[in-house]
Amino acid sequence: MQNKTQNKGKIINSLTIVFIVFFVYCLLYFFNFFSFLEAKTYDSRMKFAGRFTKPSEEICFIALDQESLNWGKEEMGWSWPWPRAAYADIVNYFSLSDSKALAFDMLFTEPSLYGKEDDEIFAAACKNNGKIIQSVFEEKSTGKLLYPISEIKESAAELGMITSSMDDDDIIRRAKLFFTFDKEYFNSLGLSPLFLDLFQNPAKHIAEGKDFSELIIDTLGKSISSLQADETLNLRFQSSIDDYLPYRASDILKSYYALSRGEEPLIPPENFKDTYCFFALYAPGLYDICSIPNNQVYPGVGIHITLLDNLLNNQFIHKTSWYICVLWILLLSGFGVFIIKISEKQTTSKKTIISLLLIPTITILFVIIISYILFALGIWLPLINPILTFLSSFILAFVLSYTKEGKQRRFIKNAFKQYVSPTVIENLIQNPEKLKLGGERRRLSIFFSDIQGFTSIAEDMEPEELTDFLNTFLSEMSKIILENGGTIDKYEGDAIVAFWNAPTDIKNHELWALTAALQCQKKLEDLRENF
Repeated sequence: MQNKTQNKGKIINSLTIVFIVFFVYCLLYFFNFFSFLEAKTYDSRMKFAGRFTKPSEEICFIALDQESLNWGKEEMGWSWPWPRAAYADIVNYFSLSDSKALAFDMLFTEPSLYGKEDDEIFAAACKNNGKIIQSVFEEKSTGKLLYPISEIKESAAELGMITSSMDDDDIIRRAKLFFTFDKEYFNSLGLSPLFLDLFQNPAKHIAEGKDFSELIIDTLGKSISSLQADETLNLRFQSSIDDYLPYRASDILKSYYALSRGEEPLIPPENFKDTYCFFALYAPGLYDICSIPNNQVYPGVGIHITLLDNLLNNQFIHKTSWYICVLWILLLSGFGVFIIKISEKQTTSKKTIISLLLIPTITILFVIIISYILFALGIWLPLINPILTFLSSFILAFVLSYTKEGKQRRFIKNAFKQYVSPTVIENLIQNPEKLKLGGERRRLSIFFSDIQGFTSIAEDMEPEELTDFLNTFLSEMSKIILENGGTIDKYEGDAIVAFWNAPTDIKNHELWALTAALQCQKKLEDLRENF
C-alpha cells in the first residue's frame, strides 16, 4: 500500500512538471518570446538548405556592373547615368528573344538628363516590346509612391512594387505578393513577370489543358496557403545571386549592335526564349544593398528574383502549424521528465551518469538535426523553444529527484555502505519498500569466520601492531563478502558474521556464499606471508 502511494506521488509530481513547463513554453511560443534567437537559427538553417536547391532555369539576371560601366564610358562615351536610349537598345534586343518578361529593378522617377527625346526613345521601345515591367516604390518618410515618369509609366505592360519586408534585425526573410496603396493594387516585382505572362498568353497555357481560373490557382494556390498573418511568404534563398544566369549589360548591348550590323552576336537572343529576365544595377555604390539569412551584402533585385523562383518551383519555407508546434513542445516537456525516471531506475552510479548526460545530449542533437532536415525540405519547425522546453523539464525533474528522492537514496547509501554490497544498496534504493520494520522470515546463507588461536596471537603483538593486523584482515575479508553480494551483520573481535538473500533477494545465494568463503581462504594464504 505504501509503495502504491509513493508511486502515485511520483506520477503526480512528474505530470505537474510536464504541465507547468508545457504551459509556460506554449505561452512563450504564442507571444514569440524567442523570435530573435529563432531568427538566428533560421538563418543558419537557410545557409544549410541553400545547398540542396537548384535555381529555376527560366530566370536570368542582366547586371549593369562595373565592367559594363567601364565599357560604356570607354567605347560609347557614356558617363553615369547612362542615356535611356541604351536601355531602349537592351529592350529592343529582348524584343528579338521571345522572352516572357523583362523587369527593370530601377526607378525612372526623373526625366532623363539627355533630354525628353531620350525618354521617348526608351518609352517607344518598351511599348513596342509589350512585356516590360517598371518599378514602383513606397517612400517610407513621406508615405508616397514613387512612379516612373509618365512616358515610361504608360509604356510599361505592368508596374511592380519593389518595397521589401524587413524584420526587426534588418534582415529580409520574407516577401509580399500583393500591395494596395490608396485603393490602387500592385503585384510585387517578383510576381509581376509571372502574372504578365499568364494574362498576356492565356491561350498558350489553356492549350495545355487548363482553363484560366485553374492557371491562377495552380500558380498561386500553394503559395497563398503559405501566407502568414502579415500576408508575407518565407523566401527560400539560393546560396548566391550568381546561382541564377547572370549576364552583363555590356554583353547584351554588344550583341544587339552586332546584330544591327549583320554580325554574329556574342549572345544569341534565342538564349532568352521563354525566360523571365530582371535588369538591375550591380556596380559598387549603385545597387541597393540588403541583408538576407545567408548573405549580409546582397543586391535588392535578388529578393524579387527569389520570390519568382519560389513561385515557379513552389519552394517557399512553410512554417509548421501551431498545433504541430504545441504537440512538439508537449512531447519534449514529457521526455525531459522521462529521462530522469530512467536514471532513477539505473542500478549503478555509472549507468545513472550515462543516462543523465548521454540521453539529453542525443535528444538535443536529434531536435537540431530534425529541424535542419525539415528546413531543407521546406518546413520550418521552431528550434529554440523546443530545446529550452526539454532542458527546463529535464532540469526541474532532476532538481526534484535530487532534493526529494535523492535524500532517501543518500540516507540508504550512508546507512548500509559499510555493511552491504553496492548491488544490494542500489536494489534497496530502487525498492525502498523492501526495508520492513519488524523483519521477515526468509531462507538465508550465513557466513561465520574467526581467526584460529587469535588469543595467543594477540598476546604476542603490541597494541598498534594488533590494530593494524585486525584492520587489514577484516578489510580484506569484508571486501570479498561485499563483492559477492553479501551483507555484513556484525564484527565481534576477530569474527565476521555475514549473510546472503537479505534484505533483497539474491538468486543462487548459496553459491555466492560458498564462493566468498573460498575466496576468503585464498586471501588468507596471501596474508600469512605478511604476518
